[in-house]
This record gives sequence, C-alpha cells and structure tokens, in this order.
Amino acid sequence: MPPIYTDKIIHTGIHDFKTNIAKYIRLLDSGKYEQLILTARGRPIAGFINYQGIKVRKEQARLKELP
Repeated sequence: MPPIYTDKIIHTGIHDFKTNIAKYIRLLDSGKYEQLILTARGRPIAGFINYQGIKVRKEQARLKELP
C-alpha cells in the first residue's frame, strides 16, 4: 500500500515503512507530520508520534491556562 499523507498524519504499510524508515523518521523529526500510523492490509496496527510536537502542545496548553 502506498503511503497516505494527510494534514499531520502519515499512514503507511509495514513493508513500505521497513524500506523507508529513515525517510519517515526525518519527516516526523522535521515537525511537518506529528504521527505515523502503520497498517497491515489497510488496518491500523501501530503508530509513532513526534515527541517534540507533544511537548510543544503541552506547553501551549499550559500557557493558555495562565491568567
């Protein structure tokens, strides 16, 4: 299955992920995408997240709570 790129999420099959793991790590690291969902026969089975993106969102949420 070819990868599907949506707003902040990439969906890809296991074989494609194994073949292009460095590319997907770079895309997550760049911040362009926040999540990568691995699929098997079109069904989601696992995922990876951009840890920096989560830290930034938590910090933004904390700042919104300040008076």
